[in-house]
Amino acid sequence: PNWSPAGFYIQEADATADAHPLTSNGIFVVSSASVNVGDKVKLFGSVQEDNLSPSFRQAVITPSIIILQSAGNPLPALTNINLPVTATVDELEAFEGMLVQFPYSLTVSGNADLGTFGEVRLSRNGTVYQPTQILDPNDNPAAGTNSTGSSNLAAVTAYNNQNLFRTILLDDGRNGVPLSLPYVDANNTLRVGSTITNLTGVLGFGFSNYRILPLPSGHPSGSAPSFSFSARPASPPAVGAPNIKAVSFNIENFFNGDGAGGGFPTARGANSLVEFVRQRDKLVEALFLLDADVYGLVEVENDGTGATSAIVQLVDALNTRAGVPGLYAYINDAAQPLPPTSDVIRNTIIYKTTSVTTVGLPMIDLNTIHNRPPVVQTFNVTGANKTFNLVVIHHKSKGCGGSTGLDTDQGDGQACFNETRKNQTNALLNFITTTVIPTSGTNRVLVVGDYNAYAEEDPIDIMRSAGYIYTGTNTDVSYNFEGQLGALDHAMVTPSMASILTGIGKWSINSTEPTHLGYEDNIQSGGETINSWSSTYTVSPWATSDHDPVVIGLLFSSTLPVEFGNFSVTKAGNKAKINWNTVQELNSSYFEVEHSADSRNWTSIYKVNAAGTSSSVINYEYIDPLPSKGRNYYRIRQVDLNSTAKTTDIKALDFNSVKLISFFPNPVNDQLNIQSGGAQIYSIRIIDSKGQVVLQNNVNQTSAHLNLKQIKTGLYVLQVMTNEGMMTEKFIKQ
Repeated sequence: PNWSPAGFYIQEADATADAHPLTSNGIFVVSSASVNVGDKVKLFGSVQEDNLSPSFRQAVITPSIIILQSAGNPLPALTNINLPVTATVDELEAFEGMLVQFPYSLTVSGNADLGTFGEVRLSRNGTVYQPTQILDPNDNPAAGTNSTGSSNLAAVTAYNNQNLFRTILLDDGRNGVPLSLPYVDANNTLRVGSTITNLTGVLGFGFSNYRILPLPSGHPSGSAPSFSFSARPASPPAVGAPNIKAVSFNIENFFNGDGAGGGFPTARGANSLVEFVRQRDKLVEALFLLDADVYGLVEVENDGTGATSAIVQLVDALNTRAGVPGLYAYINDAAQPLPPTSDVIRNTIIYKTTSVTTVGLPMIDLNTIHNRPPVVQTFNVTGANKTFNLVVIHHKSKGCGGSTGLDTDQGDGQACFNETRKNQTNALLNFITTTVIPTSGTNRVLVVGDYNAYAEEDPIDIMRSAGYIYTGTNTDVSYNFEGQLGALDHAMVTPSMASILTGIGKWSINSTEPTHLGYEDNIQSGGETINSWSSTYTVSPWATSDHDPVVIGLLFSSTLPVEFGNFSVTKAGNKAKINWNTVQELNSSYFEVEHSADSRNWTSIYKVNAAGTSSSVINYEYIDPLPSKGRNYYRIRQVDLNSTAKTTDIKALDFNSVKLISFFPNPVNDQLNIQSGGAQIYSIRIIDSKGQVVLQNNVNQTSAHLNLKQIKTGLYVLQVMTNEGMMTEKFIKQ
């Protein structure tokens, strides 16, 4: 009776079921009649399967007569559902209305509608990633930096289809707010990454999705859903041993009304003063626990820097929480007002006054391509006397409203307004080159914010092709859209900044949490959807925003035990020649030449002892005999006698070849096929996300076929060594 519409499912007994594999033996009966599990009924009525109520494209029968024939009958056997389906989700129609089970583990991939509709997205083979978080629509391998074309679109499309084929909805059966908050733990959460094994229920259909309706406790065919809960991270991610910690955070529409307790609802954000206080307190708690020295904030109300402005009141609240008046300050860019075309939200920066001091005035890119202009502040690090530039951006979103021409969805996985985001990126690079670096006098640049582009999309490629280093990884995510994880929030750095990077991580406090834990209350103030579970609110970092904060560690040293002179990488035929020298060494142990095919994952390829202590120029050289095809990245890692290490700037070198190594399929289930295009393959290695070699084969041919049945699901690196060099690329094992 609690379902919408009310009713029950019936299924043909096993002994009389037809043997046709494409037809279902079950159907939903729209009725408020009182029946029990195990009743055998005969009914007469009208069958419906269309877009209208009460069908909504599910096969239903509305009976005019229901006759109870017997009770306590054995139920039909559970039918196993094998995800992913092979070609289309409509394959599930053969089981619609039947008792089914999933005899394996399913992972929570989406929970946004848990409190609103009692729905949870479940996926086989782990969490689900946005296709362009993993695959580049323009490049294969994804390490390329092309930002036009669609040469790899087929792989992106196939990946998206696989996401659909391995996902199912768990639904409480009600068309509305659940009667009780289902599936949650003691903290009222069911985080993405939680798992359930041997889920049983009835397979239904509604609102364009197949969904599993769980069995109640005590049902003879199974038990109510019971999850193994994914643990919350106890603290922000460790980022090495920095002396400056930077944070990038999209704080999701922080609006404070008129700043005097009124003015609600506003254009965005909280709909009442009560909601604003709840939002502010959660946000302040998250910022306090992050304990950063500089924060790049996105989606702050664009209402200036006066006493009643959102940013001023946020900083005041943060200082109150820290218990130190004046500990944090905001950059005052009032002298350079934003153009009238700017959005109602803006980018801004706050900083810890004991850690850094501002150098010069804030800089704002006033190019009209930006609807939320990038803001820049140069900082000097206290105690190290080193400067750097923090750039905060927020590119155009992926929503399609108002898109025209090349800004419409091009079907390449990058959604709408990609052309605008590309133009914004090029304008940003020009602003940094022509204004920020000359004005500040330093090429140490950290660009953070909401790029509204996943890791392998065009704006990221444009930045990388300009020499900026992408500091994240493909599985390092900050956002969940319709059950698919990805990173829209990034930190990209110039090579001189990369050399002092101690670590980077995203604090998973938002993208994996259900939205009912947010600040919204159960009182309708501005036409919004109310939060029926507002009593679960806590002053905690969980569900502060819809984006996870990015944490970046930086180590600025005032004394350099080793002072580098020149560092260069040049071609020597089909080899790479790496030269560097030092003008001073103090307690230096050794140097390593590190190589990467994507500027993210590094491998040591050469080690040489250092001079120890010297005040003379010392020259070093290494020849890399087998650089990868395409772009190669090199850096020098220097290690002191006390094991302290640091790295140089990164140098890039391109080696092109008409003989391209290809591999397929990606994602792969059992067999990975490799073709060299004519080059002789010597060896193949598979490396997991922890850097461990899980498979290695020595071959002497132009193609290979790898059996990956025994390898666990996850993201891996494929290394193929040929007579022309080494190819490195990522793939997904399902």
